[in-house]
Amino acid sequence: MRQRVVLRLDRIGRTVTRVRPLTAGAFKLIVLSTGGLMSKDTADEIKRWKRPMGEAAFNRMLGAVSLALVRARSMAFGMGWRWAGDLEE
Repeated sequence: MRQRVVLRLDRIGRTVTRVRPLTAGAFKLIVLSTGGLMSKDTADEIKRWKRPMGEAAFNRMLGAVSLALVRARSMAFGMGWRWAGDLEE
């Protein structure tokens, strides 16, 4: 099952880059499911980022991505998401 999801994410990534090719710049497409699975190209790209970013920045980036996935997953399942600032009202 996991392999099927990864293959599907790979197809999505190829389709997006074919429809809207990247010509230049630092932008790199990453494809993740809300469950945290990623396409093979995304996994390879993230591995390449670790060395130039340094351990602390890399871990912070992964934490930010993980939090964004939790938010997206909660919205996908209709749970909504309350920011800490929203709770102060």
